[in-house]
Amino acid sequence: MYAVGSGTTIDNVSLVNGADDGVEFFGGTVNATNVYIENNEDDAVDWTEGWNRAITNTYVLHTIDGFSTAVEADKDNFNPTFENFTAVSSTGGTALQFKKESGATLTNVLITGYDTNVEMKDDGPIESVIVDGVPMTSTNDDVFNGTAVDISGWSWINARL
Repeated sequence: MYAVGSGTTIDNVSLVNGADDGVEFFGGTVNATNVYIENNEDDAVDWTEGWNRAITNTYVLHTIDGFSTAVEADKDNFNPTFENFTAVSSTGGTALQFKKESGATLTNVLITGYDTNVEMKDDGPIESVIVDGVPMTSTNDDVFNGTAVDISGWSWINARL
């Protein structure tokens, strides 16, 4: 999504087995809610160029090798918000990768099964990543123990099975 504005509604989205990023924001002020991303080949959620809104109720599932990250954040820190975010991997990999000066505010995040929870790719400030109201102080912090997003009621996902 390139410079999509806040007047747009993105809700109840399922992205499965994509050959690139699941959802990518190139700037803009759009929010996304109820997003399910499974086995995409690159990043599940990616942003650059100043995206600064929120993604709420997001479930990322990695069960095959070859993906890049659950989240890739790039460039300046416009502090987007993640609320109720679950990322599950059965193949390791990196969950959250922040490049340049990027960061985010994360509330109720559960990360499980990844080799690396947080990577500050270009030595940006770890304090730009705020988890449950507290700036991170180390990539070794184990602070991603939130409650999993409950997708059992998302019939728009289950209908594809």
